[in-house]
Amino acid sequence: MESIGGSIYTHIIFFIQQNIAPIVIAVIISFSVGFFLLHRWLVQYNAVNSLSYVNAAGTLLTFMISIIVIMTITLILNNNIHNKKK
Repeated sequence: MESIGGSIYTHIIFFIQQNIAPIVIAVIISFSVGFFLLHRWLVQYNAVNSLSYVNAAGTLLTFMISIIVIMTITLILNNNIHNKKK
């Protein structure tokens, strides 16, 4: 594993394997609720077309993925800090 990213890569894969169900459930719930709220907000404007929905949904999905990445990095860094203290 050292040649393809080292221990960080290993930690990310391990975290995703251990927590795949909660991540998938959270993404499905947040995407559906977020898209519902986004639709209610965009319906108010006449200039909104279908491309706006695609762009907004893509942005929403990117936001959710970035939150998961930040949570994963925080977990890995916290584990490394706790392991170094021992």
